[in-house]
Amino acid sequence: MWEAFASWMGDHGWRILVIFFIANFIRKFGAIFVGRLIGRNVEHSGRFENQRDRTLRIDTLKGLVDSILKAFTWFAVVLLVLSELNVLSFIAPLLAGAGILSLLVGFGMQTFVKDVISGVLVVAEISTGLVTLFQQPQLLGVTLKAWLRELPYVLPC
Repeated sequence: MWEAFASWMGDHGWRILVIFFIANFIRKFGAIFVGRLIGRNVEHSGRFENQRDRTLRIDTLKGLVDSILKAFTWFAVVLLVLSELNVLSFIAPLLAGAGILSLLVGFGMQTFVKDVISGVLVVAEISTGLVTLFQQPQLLGVTLKAWLRELPYVLPC
């Protein structure tokens, strides 16, 4: 029994350890590299008024990129380990079927969500009045029809 385990560890165990080591290295190095890249780009952009806003944006983007990088890295690790254990060949058809099914559900949901949003906008347009008064710094006027998606007629007061 011990000989079989030692043989398996000699054949596959070290490869799995190398996969985990390389994945951890890539994730940490990638997070550092992308964090510096994001920091440099945000610091040199003129979009933020003060250092606090820049720091908040950098922290938010670093966290987002780190989460995405972590998810992709661990997904790749799982696939590589399953491949090393010769399990991937058994579940590959199931993964392909799940991918196709999720693609079909995604296309169906796209139309459904578009219809729901359009319905909400129609109800909101009906519930708003047809004549509204608006005031902007250089313009004062009355709209004959106000929709959420457009403002077609403007008459100066």
